[in-house]
Amino acid sequence: MHFRHDLIDHLDLTTVEADGKRFYQTESGERFPSVTTMLSATVSKSGLDEWRERVGEEEALHVMRRSGTRGTAMHNMCEKYLLNDPTYNRGVMPSVQVLFNQVKPVLDAHVSLVMATEIPMFSRHLRLAGRCDVIGVFDGKRSIIDYKTTNWAKDMDMLESYFVQEACYAIMFEECYGIPITQLVTISAGESEYEAQVFIEHRDTWAPKALELISIFYENNCVL
Repeated sequence: MHFRHDLIDHLDLTTVEADGKRFYQTESGERFPSVTTMLSATVSKSGLDEWRERVGEEEALHVMRRSGTRGTAMHNMCEKYLLNDPTYNRGVMPSVQVLFNQVKPVLDAHVSLVMATEIPMFSRHLRLAGRCDVIGVFDGKRSIIDYKTTNWAKDMDMLESYFVQEACYAIMFEECYGIPITQLVTISAGESEYEAQVFIEHRDTWAPKALELISIFYENNCVL
């Protein structure tokens, strides 16, 4: 597959770690917490806490480290593939290849244009920043496209934080780059699955929840 490109010039944002939180700093010195920092402080972790207690702290840390490494590798592979890099599958671990093999047919069938990969953005309105996996045309519509890796298939109740994250990206992208995007696409691949799950949502469905969580975050957290 050879993807068409109309790549956007990226803003220059610097990543800063402070007090265990991730911030993005603009060229003018403004500093905004990342979307994931906001979500980790506001979204319920009761299910995760129950799982950690059930399997034990040592096993939980092992699984989480492995999942993080696997997810990063799969994201890198997808980025290279969309940028038409012929080395996208060079030296890839079999477990990562399994995940990519689920995502690849989705990209091939639905993405007709790549506008950006790993593009940084921020919003003074939201007081957040972040970096989106892909901006592109999916089924004929400009879309926020985000990859997720998981150990099991997700249902809609487990996906709220994904959609909130992507709604924030859509708002930030329009503020930074002047291009409105309303379609949110989540592509989730799992080791226990045979094909990726694809969820398509609308920005305006999740923007109110995003604003609610951002308000809670700033009420309860002192940020730099």
